[in-house]
Amino acid sequence: MKLIKLTNSNNMQVTLSDWGASVYSIKIPYRNSFKEIVLGSASEEEFVSDKNPCFGATVGRVANRIEGATFFLEGKQYFLQKNEGSNNNHSGPSGYHNRLWQIKKVTDQEVTFALESEDMDQGYPGRVAVETKYSLNARNQLMIEFSGIPDKTTLLNLTNHCYFNLGGHDSGDILEHELVIDADYYYPCVDESWIPSKNRCRVENTPLDFTKAKQIGRDIDCNHPDMNIRKDYNHCFILNKAKYYGASAYCPRTGISLKLMTNYPCVLLYTAGYMNGLAGRDGAKYGPHAGFCLEAQYAPNAINNSKEAMVPIVKAGQRYCKKVIYEFKW
Repeated sequence: MKLIKLTNSNNMQVTLSDWGASVYSIKIPYRNSFKEIVLGSASEEEFVSDKNPCFGATVGRVANRIEGATFFLEGKQYFLQKNEGSNNNHSGPSGYHNRLWQIKKVTDQEVTFALESEDMDQGYPGRVAVETKYSLNARNQLMIEFSGIPDKTTLLNLTNHCYFNLGGHDSGDILEHELVIDADYYYPCVDESWIPSKNRCRVENTPLDFTKAKQIGRDIDCNHPDMNIRKDYNHCFILNKAKYYGASAYCPRTGISLKLMTNYPCVLLYTAGYMNGLAGRDGAKYGPHAGFCLEAQYAPNAINNSKEAMVPIVKAGQRYCKKVIYEFKW
């Protein structure tokens, strides 16, 4: 595993890894020192092991869940590995997050990782050369670009899986963070498989309403079908797509804020309710809600949702290109 550090003129530091084409570290200047704002593994050995819950990784070929670990594409049925009950999550244990990527290009402000994904890799048709490009600019924007051209019609739905804690990775839970998601609709979940319903619902008058800034923990314990599954957010929001804006988060204790911009149609909010004393970087212990993920993507299980037009199908020879921008202020 190799680590590559990018630094901008404001002394913001982003460290990247070729394991999983991952964001390994993000450090923000803070009170004459630095604040590490993404969760990470206790050691490099654990980072490349199955103890790593996708910290900062590029997830693919298809991020998130596919119901029954199967789908139909152009009249043919495909089968994936069942790695979460009867379903497939993050394309299984051989997902892109568990692979060593090639370092294709490095400059002072940019790193490109490349991965050759063969026909029927993970169960998906088509060979595709995938790239994840990271760049850091003077506006404190970490820009991520996922791209690839398959030689057969296939599915592509890559995302970044950073766990953020704007109070510092070792500062406890993120329940006091204030969050806004520019989404009037979300997909309800019916049980702890976290497979979304086929019918979108309005966020209005639900604990899923983040159209105005509110603390992440304000409604997390309320009596509502989506929250009674588990006192956690693991839900997909359909973005309103107003000027490329997706979501924003703010930590009142540090004054550090994050803004998400993307050309994906959805964002999945995950608040890490399954963490339970996980050993983290620098001796930290990560408990429930130690971080939050804003995973820009197509909706989970979209390929099996007959009522959903937004599906991650990429035709043979078609260029797949999706962008995610995380902008920080402090």
